Order: sequence, then C-alpha cells, then structure tokens
Amino acid sequence: MTPKFRGRATCSNKWAYGSYVECDGGYYIIEKLGGHDGDVAKIQVDPETVGQFTGRLDKSGVEIYRGDIGKSGSEEIYIDVCEWDNELCAFMWVSLPDKDITEYLNEYEVTIIGNRFDHPNLFEHPNLLEEKI
Repeated sequence: MTPKFRGRATCSNKWAYGSYVECDGGYYIIEKLGGHDGDVAKIQVDPETVGQFTGRLDKSGVEIYRGDIGKSGSEEIYIDVCEWDNELCAFMWVSLPDKDITEYLNEYEVTIIGNRFDHPNLFEHPNLLEEKI
C-alpha cells in the first residue's frame, strides 16, 4: 500500500490528499485527478499541517490522519488527538488537555470531529472544542 497523506494547500487553505514530496525547496501533495489518463496535480502545502493516513477509519467510515481529533465514550466523553509515537512505532490517541498517551489507535471506536490544525488552540484550551460538540 502506498502511504497517503493530507496537507493544507498554501494557495487556498483547502486540504489536499495524496503522496507527499519535498522538492525544489517546497513541500507538495501529489493528488490524483479524476479520469483514466493518470493526470495529477502538484499542490504546495504547509509542511506543519501534513499528516499521514493511519490506515484506520472512524466508526462512521471517515479516514483517520495524524492530527485528527476524535471523540469517544457514551457516558463520559473523551477528546483525543491522533499522533505518531516514535518509541512505540505506532499511531496513538493522546488525551487532552494532559497530553498523555491513552490507547493504541485501534483500541476503541471514535468519531472524528476535526483536527488540530483547524483548532490550533485546543491543546491550551480543550474546553473550546467541547463547547462545539
């Protein structure tokens, strides 16, 4: 399987999905365009927003990327961010606001409710997102 990434385009602030490359001093997502002729678009992205697809889906079938924010629980609601852990060599859920590693990515079902790039102040003020849920 070819790794898949997402990054925010510098020209439009929209998300681009595809292969991630660094060339000519820039950072790009190479996105496949519709059609059968193999056309692609090279979209310059902010490297700080690039996240790899984990290979997992949330309980609604939404792809989970590094940096996504997930909500879980029925009685008590938990808000976590998907991050890569170098020591464990795995994607993990990191709890907010304490930033403790909570679970391996596939340990429990979540609903993706956003990402840390659309909510940059979340680590300092996690209640901001909880008000929007």
